[in-house]
Amino acid sequence: MRSAATLVTILCLLQDDPFRQALEDLKSESPETREKAQRVLFDLCAPSPAYRETLRKCLESETDPEALARLASIRIDLPDWLPAEFPERGDFISFAASADQGFLLAVTREGHVYRSDDAGKSWRLFYAGRFQQFGKGALNGYIPHISISPHDPSVIFFGTDQWGTFQSKDCGASWSQFNSNTSGWRSNVKIRFHPKDPRILLACTQKDIHRSDDRGATWRAVTPKSSKLHWNDLIFSPDGSEIHGWGSDQADNKGKLFVSRDGGTEWNEVLALAGESPDSILIDGTNLVVLSPRQLWMGTSNQLARVEVPETGQGRYFRSIIKSPAGLLLGTDSGAWVKKEKWEEIHIFSGTSIWHLTRLKETFLAFTSRGVFSSMDGHAWSSRLEGLRGARIRSFVRSENRLQTVYALTLTAAYASNDFGRTWSLIGGNFGHYAPCSLQVDQDGRLFVGSSSTTWARDGESWNKRSEFMWSTYRWLSDQKCYAVRGTHDHSAPDKGLKFAVSTDAGKTLRYTKFPDDIPSLAAIDAQIHVLRKDENRIVLALSTIEATRKVWLLRSKDGGENWEESTGPMGKEPLLAESLDGCVWCVTDIGAWISSDHGAKWNRSPLPEGASPSSISVGIKDPSLVLLGTREGRVYRTRDGGRSWDRLDGGLPAVPIDALVVNDTGSELEALAGTRGMGIFRLMGK
Repeated sequence: MRSAATLVTILCLLQDDPFRQALEDLKSESPETREKAQRVLFDLCAPSPAYRETLRKCLESETDPEALARLASIRIDLPDWLPAEFPERGDFISFAASADQGFLLAVTREGHVYRSDDAGKSWRLFYAGRFQQFGKGALNGYIPHISISPHDPSVIFFGTDQWGTFQSKDCGASWSQFNSNTSGWRSNVKIRFHPKDPRILLACTQKDIHRSDDRGATWRAVTPKSSKLHWNDLIFSPDGSEIHGWGSDQADNKGKLFVSRDGGTEWNEVLALAGESPDSILIDGTNLVVLSPRQLWMGTSNQLARVEVPETGQGRYFRSIIKSPAGLLLGTDSGAWVKKEKWEEIHIFSGTSIWHLTRLKETFLAFTSRGVFSSMDGHAWSSRLEGLRGARIRSFVRSENRLQTVYALTLTAAYASNDFGRTWSLIGGNFGHYAPCSLQVDQDGRLFVGSSSTTWARDGESWNKRSEFMWSTYRWLSDQKCYAVRGTHDHSAPDKGLKFAVSTDAGKTLRYTKFPDDIPSLAAIDAQIHVLRKDENRIVLALSTIEATRKVWLLRSKDGGENWEESTGPMGKEPLLAESLDGCVWCVTDIGAWISSDHGAKWNRSPLPEGASPSSISVGIKDPSLVLLGTREGRVYRTRDGGRSWDRLDGGLPAVPIDALVVNDTGSELEALAGTRGMGIFRLMGK
């Protein structure tokens, strides 16, 4: 933690309005307001030569000594890191509300659970998924499914990805594993409550449907006998007279919807869709609306008809649907549309993933990749971001010609900041079906975003598709030239294994080179292609494979990938590569850090901080011995002596993995940005 004392005197004497307002805002009951006040104080109180000069002038001026001493006694404790304002506030995939709809829970794609006690006006983090043990009973794991009893809001069910189903009867104060002895209840169980009878519960597992008539004490299977579905979900009709269940049939590759009118004893097939499964069901009286990734059906349980979809939605994936006074609301992976007589786009959501639409009394909520939005009529929307901090930052990249300009990549979009993380703007989204996983900048400052199948290049203000090779990792050197490593997940494919390739036509064609014979021909790979700054023909390639359990396959080439030799030294798993301006290459794994000053011919090992599990690395620009190391535990370590010693620098960071780091040591103060897994961006200054 850092402390600023006499600076309060300076700013107050200078009648600094932002500072005085920030002091008042620290007393606010709103967590969002207090957080913004901390950011203001963080910026104003960062030690700098300008601060020291201002202090000297104030002390030399004619000032009441008692007032000066009284103001100087005020202390403000500031953490090392503070949250940065960032447009994206979390990919919300699941949602539950209490009966009175004032108590809400929402789950992000990373498994973080947010809670609202005021019908979504403000939020606070309830559970940091996968990264902590929560409450009595040691609830842990990733939580994709939540449900709250409509009869007693203190009863909550969490369905985890692999640790089973957990129940709380005291609103989350304590937890117990629920029905752990039943087969198939290990992962992704959804609990659904009868809307009228608190004794009746349904449980949807991937293979079966179960029913309980005694509040979950005992269960019996009510799965349709003729079905072999991979079940997705269940829903009761508002009066409880019907149950709709849907999923995908692996036998005929069809998505199917079933209905039961006798509590699950008999089921009738209502709809079968070729190649896709229903995702969302809306019941409005006797009317039924069925939404699949690319189709929309309306009617009754006895007769459904396919209806038109918005033209701009063609080729995109539909996520959620609901009725509002403005008309039918449709949420997709890249925006939202409303239909009264014809479909119209809701422009505030352009380029935004809409995960869930719901109605709470007279208010409509949209859970999106940019946070939560509310509307009274379904047409005019406003953000409800207070307390939300949910973006997953996959990587940072910076142009070496403009050191204050930083780009960030999330699971859905790319953002730019021209003031090293203080403000951000959206520069690209909707990068196809596969989530973007890499962000690069070439020597001319051109940006590239890549997924496992496609690369997109930013030309001016637009993005253009450059290459489409499945299971490929790219490193772009210019508009036309790139290196690539290809693999395949299909072990039976004739071209399985690892291949290195060069393209000089913007990725349209690849010319393959040969790896050394002793490199195993493995299928599932993770590759990092590092090109030395001073010579694009010098490459360091790190390979991680399923079979190579305790070995890093590190290769180097001096001739642009035409010939390769193994670089011995680094060991471990999941290597991270980075390079300083003086040409030193860092390779960090789970068991150590290695440094090479000769393009990987020789490596010198340095110890890692005790208990650290590295997840990101950034090397100083002015000082090549300065390195920041982010870990899966939510810690940041710093070394100024090339890794011989480390000190912790993580006050204020959440206990989630730090997946991206970027450091700027070119100014009078050390600046850094930490990108977290599902908790946004944090900014460091003045260390």
